[in-house]
Amino acid sequence: MSGWTIGSIWEETRAIVREQAWVFAPVAAAFVLLPSLAVARFFPDNRQSLMELPSDEALCGQIASAMISVIAEAFILIVALRRDGGRSVSQLIAEGIRLTPALFAVKLIIGIATGLGLMLLILPGMYILGRLGLAPAAMVAERVGILEALRRAWELGRRDFWRIFLFLALILLATVGAMIMLVIVANAVALVLRVVGIEGIDTFLRLLTSTIAVTVVTVYGWTGIAVIYRRIAGVS
Repeated sequence: MSGWTIGSIWEETRAIVREQAWVFAPVAAAFVLLPSLAVARFFPDNRQSLMELPSDEALCGQIASAMISVIAEAFILIVALRRDGGRSVSQLIAEGIRLTPALFAVKLIIGIATGLGLMLLILPGMYILGRLGLAPAAMVAERVGILEALRRAWELGRRDFWRIFLFLALILLATVGAMIMLVIVANAVALVLRVVGIEGIDTFLRLLTSTIAVTVVTVYGWTGIAVIYRRIAGVS
């Protein structure tokens, strides 16, 4: 099934998030928001340029935070794809934890392949991301391993890879845009607080708002990926 648009995917994604907000919000807060804040607080990335390598402590913290966030991503995919009835939140989280190593490996493979493709005149990377972008959803929905999930995504993305890429690119832009807007708001609030005599929380406010933005977009992004998979794979 290829009869879908970015707009229709967005509307269905919003509907699912509204329906599941009561469970998505605490899970995303526990496995995306809090770990990111903790890593930024205790293992800060003090690089002056993106061309510099992070310290060993910062790198380990970032990897740990990324792996923990996969639990939330797996949970969101499970809920959005399977619509499991009768299972508790703790059972779904347990399954998300079980899926985390394989799902993290799939994301890493996609990231490396896309990065290499982007180095080759950009277009190959866009194509690869579009073809492989549904691999995490395929893994969760079809209960398959890493290689089969990648093969299945490659097959599903054959006709719709540009629309899949466009959706993922829009999610990235939304993340960056939300972070910039919220940081501006945080700076304004910090300025007001300094005027009334409260200082020293500028950095924390910027960190908190940017992390909230990433957390919210994570929920919508992974729900959207699940919706696209359902549309293309013909899953009702």
